[in-house]
Amino acid sequence: MLFWIAAGLLLAACALLVSLPLLRQGRTSQGILLGIALAGISLGLYSHLGSPNLEVTRADSAANGQPDIGKMIVQLEKRLQDSPDDLDGWLMLARSYVVMGDYARAAESFQQALKLAGGPDDNIEIAAAYAEAQALNDPASLDGETGALFERILRMDPGNPRGLWYGGLAAQSRGNGELAVERWKLLLAVPDLPDSFRAVVENRLRSLDPDAAPPPEALVDVRVTGDALPADMPADAKLFVFIRDPSTAGPPLAAQRVDDLALPVTVSLSAADFIGVNELPDGTLEVGALLSTSGDASRPDWRGASSWSPDTDGLVTIDLTAIESAAEESDARPDKDEGIE
Repeated sequence: MLFWIAAGLLLAACALLVSLPLLRQGRTSQGILLGIALAGISLGLYSHLGSPNLEVTRADSAANGQPDIGKMIVQLEKRLQDSPDDLDGWLMLARSYVVMGDYARAAESFQQALKLAGGPDDNIEIAAAYAEAQALNDPASLDGETGALFERILRMDPGNPRGLWYGGLAAQSRGNGELAVERWKLLLAVPDLPDSFRAVVENRLRSLDPDAAPPPEALVDVRVTGDALPADMPADAKLFVFIRDPSTAGPPLAAQRVDDLALPVTVSLSAADFIGVNELPDGTLEVGALLSTSGDASRPDWRGASSWSPDTDGLVTIDLTAIESAAEESDARPDKDEGIE
């Protein structure tokens, strides 16, 4: 069970890593439905966790005590060849494929389960899981058959969380922002919605209606100054403000891009800016800022950083200084680094 929970959180983190830069840029074209829809996996896996039918995973454990999903899938496939009417088996197989990121096979398995369950009218949850896998496999299908299935699900169950999420995405893709806002407001009222997914929904709401979602509570306010910077900055110049763990070489824990550059500026970083995490670790972290005249975070021209702890209140002030060498530029990158777009 712990392995499934960890796998779910890992996939949710990856989904957020992909989707958050797109969300912050406010793009709404059909071409970004993939990045947006991926965020839905955090909700989908959250709904799938806790299945009582996972005893088979304990049969093949790796040396560290964790099940080998590949072996489990092979076992399930063999079992279903002999017992094709095993509803629980098809559901287990579908969820295993979701964890592996094989959404096409997950959709096929959910479809088999849905047939055994009697169809969408007889089992809304399996229908929603099937539609979700279809959307993750082919985001464009939200404009067609998959979107129609979510609409059917919402007619039967107006508060279905996956129906509200993907139904909102489909409505936004059709240009019906008002309906998307209505559905995502209902989604925020769902009890026990994971905080990381709640932040994604709230971001989507704010992109359509700034007053539709409550403002995120700031983790830290960062005042960025640059007395040594030239007065006339290039139009493409961008400021990147981030939180990172200085003890690791991984990506930033949270980040925000500032497009309309006018220093000094104060940037509030909140849970809505998390990248691949649900909360910040304890201990001393680094709050930093990079300024790139080209707009490319991987090629900064000025930098600044300060130590900070999540249990510390107050304003963090960072003064940008020029990066003078390639080696210094490499050290300045918070990712060495991905995650800041």
